[in-house]
Amino acid sequence: GVGKGVTDYLIDNKVNWKELINVSSVNNDLHYVACGPLPPNPSELLLSERLEQLISTLKNEYDFVLIDTPPSLNLYARIALLSADYLLIPSDLKPFANEGLINVANFLKKINNDRKIFNMEPVQLLGVVPTKIQTAAKFVQYTLPKMVKTVEERYGFKVLESYIFDRRDVSAAIEQVGNLDIPNPQSVLDYKPDSQSAQEFHDLAHEILKLINYHQQ
Repeated sequence: GVGKGVTDYLIDNKVNWKELINVSSVNNDLHYVACGPLPPNPSELLLSERLEQLISTLKNEYDFVLIDTPPSLNLYARIALLSADYLLIPSDLKPFANEGLINVANFLKKINNDRKIFNMEPVQLLGVVPTKIQTAAKFVQYTLPKMVKTVEERYGFKVLESYIFDRRDVSAAIEQVGNLDIPNPQSVLDYKPDSQSAQEFHDLAHEILKLINYHQQ
């Protein structure tokens, strides 16, 4: 099971960052850190120097650090963007999500103004990642290109070339259960590594590496 999380680390100075590391069942080189229990004073903890130290340590220890945030522009998102180098925005490209891009743009502008005060480089917006996209042939051929054009021309956001379609293999991987019917969700990369869905995630990873000009040592 998952051990200690970020909040445990922030609350207790005796907790070492290595105690937070969990190894993924998908790949031994993929590690993750859980958020931990909900603290009574989340705002105070998120603004602590200990969080900054943790992120700095992880950046030095790993090739990449991915920070997942709730889909709301709150303190959690602000702390993440003050710590990050790049930003990816997952979206289904539908009108409701598109309207939210206006708020994201304003939020990112404020974040970069704050970073400038601290002599930090601005967060680089890599673009919008199309996710949960319908697979119907006519939709992909006619409607999807119009949706992409809307995001890029009306809202000014680059849309990545790699799409994550809403395929059955992804749903089936998430719906996996273990002994005693206990939910045991899997990554589609582990559930069906040779599937089209898995390939779409591989393509996305390669596109991101290209965008950040990453060259493996």
